[in-house]
Amino acid sequence: MKKLTLLQFAFIGLLAVTAPHVHAGSAVAFEPYHVRMATAYGGPVLREQKRALANARSLYGPGVKLLASTDEPGYGVVGTAQKGDRVVVAVSLGQKSAAAAKNYVLAELAKAGGCHTKDHNALA
Repeated sequence: MKKLTLLQFAFIGLLAVTAPHVHAGSAVAFEPYHVRMATAYGGPVLREQKRALANARSLYGPGVKLLASTDEPGYGVVGTAQKGDRVVVAVSLGQKSAAAAKNYVLAELAKAGGCHTKDHNALA
């Protein structure tokens, strides 16, 4: 019994030491003229920013920009809505559930006065 307890404490200690080093970055880049987006997730946030920009450049050309990024683990949604002849974009990253991320995006789009909302990407 003592060996099992000692092993459990060793495992918990190992988790406590390695937990801060878990990478959970995500980033969204977009092409502003036609609101086309590219995402990257799963590694350190700086690497994911570079990957999202590189993905967007390879798909849409050189005029892309970084829209949002985070190092918080969780769910994310990117949504767009029409407001007259323009497009409104909202991003939610690092939420605890997919429903929370989607509800946040829909609320932000409604607050901005957008209609005909659409969620483009769900990130897990």
